[in-house]
Amino acid sequence: MKINTVCAIIFLLTSALGHAGESLLFHLSVQGVPVENGKTLNMTYQELSREADYSIAEVKFISGGSVSSSMFMLRGTCGVARARGQKFFHVEHVSKDPIRLRVRFQPNASERELNPENKVEKVFSVAECGLLGF
Repeated sequence: MKINTVCAIIFLLTSALGHAGESLLFHLSVQGVPVENGKTLNMTYQELSREADYSIAEVKFISGGSVSSSMFMLRGTCGVARARGQKFFHVEHVSKDPIRLRVRFQPNASERELNPENKVEKVFSVAECGLLGF
């Protein structure tokens, strides 16, 4: 009888831990915020999965302007980096429909990576996120 009770408790705890791990994924959403040109920003940013050196995130764009939606995506990416305790990250577009991003982390960054000629190669720092108020 005691063995069955212990097994049941272990099963319940491992089930709860699995759900707790899922809830640690970063999420950000905005609804009804007025932005440029009289538009309204409605978007969500959801971290889908985590690996040791990167996260995969999905962005759902409902409405908004090009500048405000880009800044929202950067804010979400900064949030993922902070949630993961990372200092430097690079964003890679995985797909356009749905919008999926790979946020790749690295322990440090050179001056050239922080200020590249080709802005697609830019490595961001969490310090830059702070300067933007993210």
